[in-house]
Amino acid sequence: YIATLFLAIVSLFQLLTLPLEIDASRRALKYLKTQNLSDEELKAIKKLLVIAAVSYLGNLFLNIVRLFSTTWHTGKKSLSLNLL
Repeated sequence: YIATLFLAIVSLFQLLTLPLEIDASRRALKYLKTQNLSDEELKAIKKLLVIAAVSYLGNLFLNIVRLFSTTWHTGKKSLSLNLL
């Protein structure tokens, strides 16, 4: 149960910090546009920031799936032990 609780806390933290991550990427891009970077460099940076956001979202999704999977399996084991 401790692992499930920990996973729930981590997932909640990731969900709550998601808007901060997105805003940080937006502000970073806005700042970098004021620097003397070429359009090609800005395009590459924007791609990198999008990839970072997608990886963050993917990790959050996987943690939520793991959380539900762990909870479901734990409940199923408890049910089968109670029937014995």
